[in-house]
Amino acid sequence: MIDNNKIEEIKNSLDIVDIISEYLALKKSGKNYKALCPFHNEKTPSFIVSPEKQIFHCFGCNVGGNVFTFIQKQENLSFIESVRFLAKKAGIEIEYTSQTEKVNDKEKIIDINKEALYFFIENLKNNEAVNNYLKERQLTEEVVSVFKLGYAPKGNRLYEYLKSKKYKDDIIIKSGLCVKKGNKISDVFFNRLIFPIFNIYDAPIAFGARVLDNSLPKYINTRETEIYIKGKTLFNLNIAKKFCSDFLYVVEGYMDTIALYKAGIKNVVATSGTAFTEGQARLIKRFTKKVILIYDSDDAGIAGAIKGGTNLFSEGLEVFVVLLSKVKDPDEFIKKYGVEQFQENIKNAYNFIDFRMNFFKSKGDIKNAYYKQRVLNDMVELIRKTDNLILKEEIIKKIKSELDISEYITKNFIKEKDKKIELTEELKSEIISFKGLELSEKFLFEIIITSLNTVDENIILKHFIEKRKQMEIEYSDFKNKIFAEILEYIENLFNKNEKEILKKIELKYIENDEVNTIFSEVLAKDNINFNFDMKYNIINDCFTKLAKEKLKNESKNLQLKIKEAEVNNDIQKLNEYIKKKQEINMKILTINGGRKID
Repeated sequence: MIDNNKIEEIKNSLDIVDIISEYLALKKSGKNYKALCPFHNEKTPSFIVSPEKQIFHCFGCNVGGNVFTFIQKQENLSFIESVRFLAKKAGIEIEYTSQTEKVNDKEKIIDINKEALYFFIENLKNNEAVNNYLKERQLTEEVVSVFKLGYAPKGNRLYEYLKSKKYKDDIIIKSGLCVKKGNKISDVFFNRLIFPIFNIYDAPIAFGARVLDNSLPKYINTRETEIYIKGKTLFNLNIAKKFCSDFLYVVEGYMDTIALYKAGIKNVVATSGTAFTEGQARLIKRFTKKVILIYDSDDAGIAGAIKGGTNLFSEGLEVFVVLLSKVKDPDEFIKKYGVEQFQENIKNAYNFIDFRMNFFKSKGDIKNAYYKQRVLNDMVELIRKTDNLILKEEIIKKIKSELDISEYITKNFIKEKDKKIELTEELKSEIISFKGLELSEKFLFEIIITSLNTVDENIILKHFIEKRKQMEIEYSDFKNKIFAEILEYIENLFNKNEKEILKKIELKYIENDEVNTIFSEVLAKDNINFNFDMKYNIINDCFTKLAKEKLKNESKNLQLKIKEAEVNNDIQKLNEYIKKKQEINMKILTINGGRKID
């Protein structure tokens, strides 16, 4: 386990702005920085980075935290992996508090995948049938070595191998390599050629597997696990990222990728048979600004190109589309026509705007007014997905020339669309109205957190604690258990005269995504800037509200007990409950009158 002091040293040695700017185009906004959020689609930046507080928060999707949180989410890493990742950037050597490091499931699954990869590679080496298949498919030793192809033998050999390495059944099943049916655990892959799938740091996170004959299903993949999310993964990106500074090819399958690699084209990735997602588009954006989609020319291929192209276009990438005809895939094309002819086809690629318009022209009567409306609506949606003003104008001109619709009509249509969207976004961006206890607890939490590390810290905390006790509010009375836990922890630290309370709570919850999001949301707000008197009065008002609601609930419960005592004719309890209820009602009246509760 990594020592907490070392984690704090790594955190303090890095500037969160420098780290996040490696992934996003940050723009200065007052004392903070803004960007389009990498974790959800948005047109208006709601992603805030605070250099002063060393946190980030998106007010659109409510994701936030510290520098470790960002790396975990951006790179799909465990907390320990994010610490290692950032330690390297900081040039800090990690030490462990014990000989055995605490390993979570993500790290265990990667370790299992490494063992499985070794197992598959070894089983390929001496299997004559599989090697004959590789020769038939013209897969050379170099290709086998570069892509680390393997073979999954028949039976439950992998499960037996992993058990021999002392892995437990639960983590083997979590890895997706084996499945439990009844009381039996079986290999997912058997008698198949194996294509390992790596993350961008060359760690095996999943496997694809192909049959050696014509049986179905031809391909199967590791199911999604804690380390493998299909919509955020691209086959061969770990290799292609070194060669894609100019542009990147995107194909549909493993063999297509390998075929292009064999032909000397190394800047190629595959979606592995899944629809191209927004997450994959954001991943590609980190490495290149231009993408060429190579899809089949059938309906499925065209639909895939439209969906994938739209996601890439929305991320601000330059997109081109190549549709292969008379062949089923790039692998067959290169074998049949050669790599030179393939390169010629690439030169004739459609830019995505032309491709989209040509698709509509082929599917309907472009002169029909009703069909024009449908096409206009679609093309305007495309315009609204880009911030590039020149590109917007080009699309408007394309609409004018192809649909015979004036630029005036198109621009007014866009304005009407934007008005509707602005109203929706305005409604969505409104702060959720908290009522009663929730609002009081939230205000108390925000006041305390934002008072830490300020000149008001001691006196505000002292008043908070005194008022809580005076109003007889226990932390168990809080509806929000996270607020209660953190506030109680702060109170305990304060009572022990601890220093740097904010740093201590940040370190205590540094691995807790939920708490980090709550912290970042509070600390990133610019409007929480109350003066001392306001803080003092808000604490009074909030505890008054909590106390009144608590007493009201107690009064309601006593009323139920009174009715029960009346039914049971229990005079002693009846009188006891009535007396207590009268005392509680008197306290409520006292609170309402603004007088001190004795």
